[in-house]
Amino acid sequence: MDKKIRKRIFQLHKWLGLIAGLIIFVICMSGLVYSFYEPLKLRIYPERFLLQSTHSNEHPLPLSQLMDSARTVLDPGQQITRVDLYPAKGRSWVFRAQSIDRQQLGFSRYYKYYWRIYLDPFTGKVIYKENAKTEFFQVILDLHRNLLLGDTYGRPVIGTAVTTFILLLISGLFLWFPKKLQKKQLKASLWPFRKVHWKRRLYDIHNVLGIYSLLLGLIMCITGFVFAFPAFKSSYTSILNSLGHNRPSETPIHQKLIPQPYTIPLDNALAFCLASHPQADMMSIRISQIQQHRLNIQVRLNKGRTGHFKWYYFNNQGTAVTSVTSSENLKTGDRIAAMNYDIHTGVIWGNWSKIIQWIGIIFLASLPVTGVWLWINKFVKTKKRKKVELMQ
Repeated sequence: MDKKIRKRIFQLHKWLGLIAGLIIFVICMSGLVYSFYEPLKLRIYPERFLLQSTHSNEHPLPLSQLMDSARTVLDPGQQITRVDLYPAKGRSWVFRAQSIDRQQLGFSRYYKYYWRIYLDPFTGKVIYKENAKTEFFQVILDLHRNLLLGDTYGRPVIGTAVTTFILLLISGLFLWFPKKLQKKQLKASLWPFRKVHWKRRLYDIHNVLGIYSLLLGLIMCITGFVFAFPAFKSSYTSILNSLGHNRPSETPIHQKLIPQPYTIPLDNALAFCLASHPQADMMSIRISQIQQHRLNIQVRLNKGRTGHFKWYYFNNQGTAVTSVTSSENLKTGDRIAAMNYDIHTGVIWGNWSKIIQWIGIIFLASLPVTGVWLWINKFVKTKKRKKVELMQ
């Protein structure tokens, strides 16, 4: 590589790192901390998620009755917006009540209210009412998503930092590439623990950790970019869909009738899904969509995986299934978009991919730290040299 080009790339790499390094470090570390929530939540909050006693009831109470129980602990005007339920008999069901103002600046103003209500689905008893606005992992998640600034202000900052990080990774690759493809140079580029001065070793660590975590960093940035900029997700989904097969994502079923043990449509729809998927990990119901006359229930089939699901759509009377969306039948773009969360959080291939992701995030988080440290050493060295020159 030409020396002038290499110098310009180095200057770009240095200044982008100094400008966005702190934000990149915060994004990495908050993502690392939050990644422990799913595997640890049953141990951290066992009294909320796990029922303390077994029940002889074979079936849970109707969802409408449980929602009435959840509403008793909410203030007037507060509405349940989502229900997360678990077919396993030893698990509580979670009723979310949330209202946000996306135009507000700051974490406290962004949420008007956000409650999670944990219920025993067999008795209707409220186990715990959690103020999710102040729950530790929720704060960490919002720090990761929008730096506690709210979506309107925080997401563009996050998106810009992610874009900067992509440029840093690519420019770092050019700077890492050895000037000469000899054994000694290649070893120095791939192994940081040589017998050299600690400042040189710090430089080697920065280079080596950067190249080892390059691919993971690009994957994390691109999947994170999808969350920061929904328009980007829509664009690449449409492009990939046009290149793949043209099968419809929703499969019409021509009004498949379901049993009617209850009088309320949502109760019947949920009873059908529970009977059809007793081994499912969880089911989610967006109440706002039902209020818009779109009665639907998402069934997540595998533990910890959001990208493997079936989505049932019912008629407004709750008497029949009108269509089913399966993750296995999605078009190419929609399938990749559905797996985006699993890829971003490292659960796509189970525990091994999760462990690799944890190690990779630590490597990525170390890059801004070692980079700034290298700059400080260089700055101090240059300052001392100028001072000596002035004294001569």
